[in-house]
Amino acid sequence: MKGAKTSEWIRGKVDDLAPEMPLTITYNGRPAASLLCLPTDLKPLVIGWLFTQGLVASLDEVQSLGVCADLRQAQVLAAPDRWEEKEAWRQVLTSGCGGGTILLQQLVGELPPVVSSISWELGELQEYMRESLRAGEVYTRCGGVHGAALVGRDGLLAHSEDIGRHNAVDKVIGKGLLLGTSFPETAILTTGRVSSEMVIKAAQGGIPLIGSLSVPTGMAVEIASRVGLTLVGRLCSYRAVVYSGAERML
Repeated sequence: MKGAKTSEWIRGKVDDLAPEMPLTITYNGRPAASLLCLPTDLKPLVIGWLFTQGLVASLDEVQSLGVCADLRQAQVLAAPDRWEEKEAWRQVLTSGCGGGTILLQQLVGELPPVVSSISWELGELQEYMRESLRAGEVYTRCGGVHGAALVGRDGLLAHSEDIGRHNAVDKVIGKGLLLGTSFPETAILTTGRVSSEMVIKAAQGGIPLIGSLSVPTGMAVEIASRVGLTLVGRLCSYRAVVYSGAERML
């Protein structure tokens, strides 16, 4: 009806929004990536990104790492140099899995099977997810970010937030590496959709389970099934859905 007031608007303030910055990672003198990220947990982000890209196989391979938030740069020296070895990985992972299905299938074939004897109760994972949500300070204050957690049998091991769900996962994996965590005894919990890239990141570390408030993509389920990784979607809903690896759920 003409003249009826159905809604209203207000002027927004930048101070009420999540901050965002570009971070350029240089690997052994080469510009490796520019990540758009939340300016928190930058060292774990870089370490996790290097690890999930296959550019370092362990923290011991990182000879030096300098992160300068003001300059928006991270300088990494690592040995051995895996740049040429992982060229195919970069073509897929840095483009959001847009490098082509054939290439992706080749990369999945290079992933080792995820081997872990750990099993989980649904209620246990749900409680850890709720704990992770309570830890989300940026989301509580202004929204606009994803959260990820690395959890073990005794609870929350690491939590991070980021504007990108993949960045948040890299951050908690980086924290896990810094803590010396045994990844086959952990799970990743995320607020975001689970993509094939996220499954590859977890499989790189031998992390046996990903649980999400959202759902996975079809390719994520396909890859998880092939490498033996458990995917749980709609984790905190009335009826959670196990898409792969149901043998790990009690």
